[in-house]
Amino acid sequence: MKEIFGECHAHIIMDGVNYKEAISIHKDSINDMVIREHLKAYQKLGITFVRDGGDALGVSRRARSLAAEYGIDYRTPVFAIHKNGHYGAIVGKGFDDMKEYYNLVKTAKKQGADFIKIMTTGLLDFNNHGQVTGTPLEQKEVLEMVHVAHEEGMAVMSHTNGIYGVQAAVEAGVDSVEHGNYIDEETIKINSLINVSGSQCLYKEENNKIINNSIDLIPIIWQNIILEVPLKVVSPDIEVKNINGDGWRFITDEEVVEKEIDPRLEKLKEFLGE
Repeated sequence: MKEIFGECHAHIIMDGVNYKEAISIHKDSINDMVIREHLKAYQKLGITFVRDGGDALGVSRRARSLAAEYGIDYRTPVFAIHKNGHYGAIVGKGFDDMKEYYNLVKTAKKQGADFIKIMTTGLLDFNNHGQVTGTPLEQKEVLEMVHVAHEEGMAVMSHTNGIYGVQAAVEAGVDSVEHGNYIDEETIKINSLINVSGSQCLYKEENNKIINNSIDLIPIIWQNIILEVPLKVVSPDIEVKNINGDGWRFITDEEVVEKEIDPRLEKLKEFLGE
């Protein structure tokens, strides 16, 4: 299998410094020069796959059309879909009822979306640790949104944070959970059934613990180290000799080692003979 180096959750319309200024660059018309600068940066870093989270101005759609020039496989939902009154206007378009939502799904599909992105919760509340801004969408509503997209043959990426939001999204059948911050161990187990990605990926192994709202990577790192350590010498050019320690030594197949008999069993020799 060919290995690739990719960015699995990007917003090429932003710059990681000042999102308002970055978005304003494309407000009147999409700025190809800025998009190309981003694509060149990806190319320089060896990134050959980008999965965008969409935007309201068509910038990611334009980036996809240019990306092949830089050897990049670029995927985008074109725009994210949020319910009006909830978080999401910064990266997409809103709806008030399911009829409007269905029309947005159809529009995204017509514009060549690679998948549908929905917004089911807010962001991390930076003033209240462990809290998510806004009110999450109800599970039954998320279920219907996912069903509509799947009926149109589209996979669903879900921007979701918090225990309730993530569990509702997974139970609704989303194909990926983006971010997934502020969840518990049970929610991680539930997420073992789907793909996860984003700024804080949900690692899907049940044995890995959450410590202060982050994933303990030590078991993962240790497991990878163990898997890389050879169980035997595999190079014919290596000469092994005089390797020993306290109570042990390395022997080759050619060596004959006399087995020492346990003194407690010495008497048995009289019955067994030589």
